[in-house]
Amino acid sequence: MKKIVFIIYLLFSVNLLADMTKDGASAYEKGNLDDAIGIWSKACSNGFMEACDKLGSMYYFGYGTPKDQLKAKDLFLKVCISGNGEDCAKVAKMYNYGYTVKQDKKKATELYKKACDAGFEEGCKEYYELKRKGY
Repeated sequence: MKKIVFIIYLLFSVNLLADMTKDGASAYEKGNLDDAIGIWSKACSNGFMEACDKLGSMYYFGYGTPKDQLKAKDLFLKVCISGNGEDCAKVAKMYNYGYTVKQDKKKATELYKKACDAGFEEGCKEYYELKRKGY
């Protein structure tokens, strides 16, 4: 019985978080950036990685919030660790070119490899290019 209740809870939670992400997108499209940030922040805090990615982009570009690329990097890294190759490549690019963080080609190479391993083709291209250069 506890298993059934737990499964129902999980299904409800996932649907609720997905709805929150859609609500955040709707607010964003309407120009309600404060609402979008609030909604995505809550969903991200509850482990919904799509919301973390969107929130990271808001901070990276300074949409509706002061630009905070370190906070964006942390959010992208959180999503990367969950297995999202595109976000691994976003953080890798920051390290590769020294955007906001100290340039670190080895760390960039590791992150591009994670991106590649997760199936993100652009990550593979960058990984092989850095490996070719000896990183």
